[in-house]
Amino acid sequence: MLNALPLRPVPAHRETIPSYLSRIAAMNGVSTANFALDMGFSLKKIISLEEEAACSLAECGGLTDKQLKELMSWTGQRVGDVRMAFRGEVFVSRALRNPIIRGCPICLREDSEADLSHPLSHMAMRGDWQLRELNICVAHQHPLVPLWEYGPPTDRFDISARLAEILPAVLDGRLEQPRVPPSP
Repeated sequence: MLNALPLRPVPAHRETIPSYLSRIAAMNGVSTANFALDMGFSLKKIISLEEEAACSLAECGGLTDKQLKELMSWTGQRVGDVRMAFRGEVFVSRALRNPIIRGCPICLREDSEADLSHPLSHMAMRGDWQLRELNICVAHQHPLVPLWEYGPPTDRFDISARLAEILPAVLDGRLEQPRVPPSP
């Protein structure tokens, strides 16, 4: 049985499970995959939201049942071969899981500003960014931009490793575009 780690983030609004895992790993100074193995599960199991892996993450992160349920709801859970439950609705899995990961560079930059000496422990991926029909950030009216593209899910959802690759572009605003008002 694990104990809650002293260094652990508070889940961000609309954060996904892989994002939370990457932030707690970054906060503890290890890679996401190694952190998962050290905590008794694999990155692949957490991406698949296997119950035992999710419970282990909750325990080491000191998450309440409500916090874990919220993180899982923003991640999307498989319900059958090609469907996923997301925030109480069922979607075709391709509507949520895509090799192209998009996000709002303004949200990520603002997250990083919480602690510029350890930005990866604060940069959170939001679950609503996964929806292929959503094209702008509701907070900033900024278009969601492609951040990275990886086929294998274990590479795609190693969030802190991917964010480290684009961190300079996020911090200096290179990924930002003109804002767009949302349509009705």
